[in-house]
Amino acid sequence: MPEQIKNWKADKESCSFTIEGLADLSMRIASKKPDRNIHIIADGKNPIDYTLDCFFFEVDENNSKVELIFNADLNPFIKSFASRPLQNFVNMLATKLQEHFA
Repeated sequence: MPEQIKNWKADKESCSFTIEGLADLSMRIASKKPDRNIHIIADGKNPIDYTLDCFFFEVDENNSKVELIFNADLNPFIKSFASRPLQNFVNMLATKLQEHFA
């Protein structure tokens, strides 16, 4: 995990962590379709309501693409300081997926 991610806890269906200087977040898998998508939702006490969708697309026999869509309901005040850390989080997920499956 990047240094701004603290207090990481995870099991098979959920995880929680702190984005340093921002908030504690918890999420869980709401639904999944093998080889197609995973739908993740905010779980427990979160400062914002959000979803994270992961869509998988086969490119060829040995390659796939993943599209990550993070939707968050942010008011303008929260958006001003939360957008960058949330974007960094999604970028980190994309990088870790690429490293893991490369």
